[in-house]
Amino acid sequence: MALGKADRRHVTRIFFPGLYKKGQSPGITADLRAFIYEKALRPAAIEVNPLDQSRWPITYSTLMTLSRDVRGQFHFGTIDFPVQLLRKFSTKLLEKLEIRDELRGAFFVHELRGTKGGSIHNPGSVEERRAAIAGVFHIFDRNLLNEEDWVVDVALEVRHEGHVLQWLTKGHRRILEFILQSASAEQISSVLSSKAQYHLDLSAQLGDLGGFRALPSSRGAADSVSYINVYTTDKSATYQLHEGIFRRRKAWHLFPDNIESLLKDLTRIASSFRECAGNATLAGLEANARLEIRVPLRLADKVLMQLPDPLIQQSLATFDCPTFWRVVLDVTS
Repeated sequence: MALGKADRRHVTRIFFPGLYKKGQSPGITADLRAFIYEKALRPAAIEVNPLDQSRWPITYSTLMTLSRDVRGQFHFGTIDFPVQLLRKFSTKLLEKLEIRDELRGAFFVHELRGTKGGSIHNPGSVEERRAAIAGVFHIFDRNLLNEEDWVVDVALEVRHEGHVLQWLTKGHRRILEFILQSASAEQISSVLSSKAQYHLDLSAQLGDLGGFRALPSSRGAADSVSYINVYTTDKSATYQLHEGIFRRRKAWHLFPDNIESLLKDLTRIASSFRECAGNATLAGLEANARLEIRVPLRLADKVLMQLPDPLIQQSLATFDCPTFWRVVLDVTS
């Protein structure tokens, strides 16, 4: 369950391994959430910082009432906690959770999400690479971190001004060979042929263009790579965290009662793609090629320092903005 955050894109979660039962729902019941809040979380916070007693709703049910609007929808607030008391608070919280057998052995997991652009740097500079890592981890005391327990996504992004870059599907093997330099040809082939380890992401349903996601597992162990994500940033034109006009559609959207709404959305989608193509007064929407790999923190400033020119030439295609977005518009139509 989510516990708190230390920065805008940082989430600290608390895990309860004792609740895990294979084949059963991982959801935490309302009764158990009430116990966690009333017997562990709130008491631990108050014992460590008595001054804030009034800031913590007195019961779980009161907290839920405060968090819902008149339609029953949740609106979550936050309670600030002094940094210098966090270690004492976390120790106290874990102690109180030990009261219940199924909550014993709880531990914290920290996740920093979506820091793209927040740590931009020159990959050829040792100082800038180290400064970028320090910036990402500024909310942590790195002396307390076991760097083998932390993984970091490191990326290289390529831009061609005024153009949309796309990865070539025929270049995926070459990319894997570059990233997994210790893997044999047979191991690379095994990754590419595995539905569990390799997922192809076509661009606009065009078979020659697309990125991929890969979980190389043991085949990436020698290079300490646990995840690979190869994509282009043209998805920024359609990516939505909420259920918007670019949501996935079902067959029943074509039924007579629904098709009029679908056609209206398609008109808006087409209009968006026309804008991306640009015009006499508006420059088209560019898209960069991005390659990400997940490695242990200790390697974060030592990988992906450059993409060789032959790899770029064999793996990337470039289109001017009007050409690419009109193709996407034609596919949509």
